[in-house]
Amino acid sequence: CHNRKRPMILARITRALRTQNWFAVALEFVIVIAGVVIGFQITAWNADRQVVARDAQLISRLTRDLDAMRAANAATLPDTERTYDGWIDLLRALEACEPIDTTQGDIRFAIARYQRTHAPPIYRAAFDEMSAAGAFSALRNEALQEAIATFYATLERATVIEGAGRVDQLATARLLWPRMAFSMEEDSIQSVGNEEDAVPAAANTLATLDVTAHCGDLELRGAVWEMADINRDFYFETLQTLAEIDAILTELEAIAP
Repeated sequence: CHNRKRPMILARITRALRTQNWFAVALEFVIVIAGVVIGFQITAWNADRQVVARDAQLISRLTRDLDAMRAANAATLPDTERTYDGWIDLLRALEACEPIDTTQGDIRFAIARYQRTHAPPIYRAAFDEMSAAGAFSALRNEALQEAIATFYATLERATVIEGAGRVDQLATARLLWPRMAFSMEEDSIQSVGNEEDAVPAAANTLATLDVTAHCGDLELRGAVWEMADINRDFYFETLQTLAEIDAILTELEAIAP
């Protein structure tokens, strides 16, 4: 169709030139130029629509990633708080030189988790794709772009910091091992408890400590303090992470199509 129209237009222009019908020549040129311009506009409009659709999809995926990270981080708070409480209970018993049963309650829970690290998952596939595609311009909010980039950079730094925390845990463990008698409550490898137990996950661990015999041991007291402090740091880092995610999600919701 387009191929037939072009010879027709050229034929009309040729006839107009032969008859010196300059008005017709001008009109035909205007029609040709207008067609080219409109064609370019339609192409650009379609390209813009594709970019907008892609950006909207990436923003939706980023929102889902942040929602998932929020849920994963929030889920760690109760166990982190309970672990902190257990170490604080043991620290206070050492300070008061009062006997306490380390095979029960929060203390048992804390000791069973002494090697656990605080490492909620980081979902960054959408963020990385947005960065590679230059899609952050779709956010049309420089402060939000910076907040998202800073958030992911902070998570990467936190992973390094948590690695340092793992070193502290191992150093502390070397002080606990000579003073605590570690054992397993049951022989079965499957006897690790479940989330409905009073002491879920690794509940098979037992550790006894004669507090009155070790209450003057400042190295041990320092190790217990360190474990409490590590979990306190984990707790407040998680709260900060949740606050940052909530702020970003609020801004993303405001610009969602």
